[in-house]
Amino acid sequence: MFQREYVRKPSFVQINCAVRDARAKGETFIQLIWGENQLTLEKHSNGWNGQGWIGKTGGSDIAQKINRNGG
Repeated sequence: MFQREYVRKPSFVQINCAVRDARAKGETFIQLIWGENQLTLEKHSNGWNGQGWIGKTGGSDIAQKINRNGG
C-alpha cells in the first residue's frame, strides 16, 4: 500500500509522479489524500481501477491512462 498526504493541493504533474513512483516500487494499492479529497488506484487482474478526485484529476482517468499504456 502506498499512501501520500498533501498539505497543499497537488498539481497534475505531482499526482502523476507519485503514481509512477508507487507503480515502479510494485505497489498495487495507491491512495493520495488532500484534505477531504482523495484519489485511490487499485490493481486487479483485469487492470487498474480508480476512484475519487483531487481537483480536476480523477482516479478513473488515471487508471484508464495506465490501462491504455499497458498497465
